[in-house]
Amino acid sequence: MVEWGWLELFAGGNATVGELAQDPEATVMWLLQPTEMLKANHKRLAEEYQDIFDPPNFPDNWGDKITLDVQLISEDTSVYDDEFPHILAADTRASAHTNNAAAHYGNRDAPRFPIPVQPVDKLHPHQPAHVVMRGASVGNDFQPHSGSVRQVSEIISICGLDDYIGTKKKLIRATTALLDIKDPSNGEDIANLLNLFHIDDLIAIVDFIRSYILPKDAMAFERSQMENTKVARVLEAINLVPTARGKRKHVIRQIVLLASAIVQDVIASSSGEIICAFPRSTEVKL
Repeated sequence: MVEWGWLELFAGGNATVGELAQDPEATVMWLLQPTEMLKANHKRLAEEYQDIFDPPNFPDNWGDKITLDVQLISEDTSVYDDEFPHILAADTRASAHTNNAAAHYGNRDAPRFPIPVQPVDKLHPHQPAHVVMRGASVGNDFQPHSGSVRQVSEIISICGLDDYIGTKKKLIRATTALLDIKDPSNGEDIANLLNLFHIDDLIAIVDFIRSYILPKDAMAFERSQMENTKVARVLEAINLVPTARGKRKHVIRQIVLLASAIVQDVIASSSGEIICAFPRSTEVKL
């Protein structure tokens, strides 16, 4: 693609593209950047070569969180169908649709696409996003009328929605924190928000943060994990993430987005808003 003019190669040496291709053990640092030709034609290329431009591979178990403790679920008398939109008649009780809300939450981890972050020339980490369409079903077809592009947390949580249903006080504090914080840039800015998370999700958050910590700070990270507990570990880890190229802000944004998703979907579960989510789950964790 470099030779055809689609990509521009910047190499930390004098090696040519052919030489780099012939020497897989080469340790030359190199950077690939799309040319204006690729930018102008990427939509046409994506449509023509869908097998190449498919969304990135994602864990096969991204929908595992849709299973729930059976005690949280009332009998659902809704009538479902195998074909889209998969529902023929809805049970009006909110408690009957707890499993649907949980499936909706699990679907947030489905494959997403990356969006560059402004200013683009600063090479900030890309933001994962989903395209969400709204519309009406016409038979088995979908007629979109509107839609939105929504930022999705890069953090893949461990817990299901059932781990947060019933944590009313924590949810209220988290909602207040989400309303109060504006463009947080340090761990202390989201300290109150971190109290929402189940310990398993705190572990997932710390693992995510660790991927952004430089090797030279690895020992400081290990020390912080030994000297602190729970939320304090997360705060110390966040403050070890470099601020260069917006990395620390990016990490914090992912935590805020995960908390926002949890709060939204617990409220949706309480109101019975989600009456069907697909792919549909038939599993119930006993």
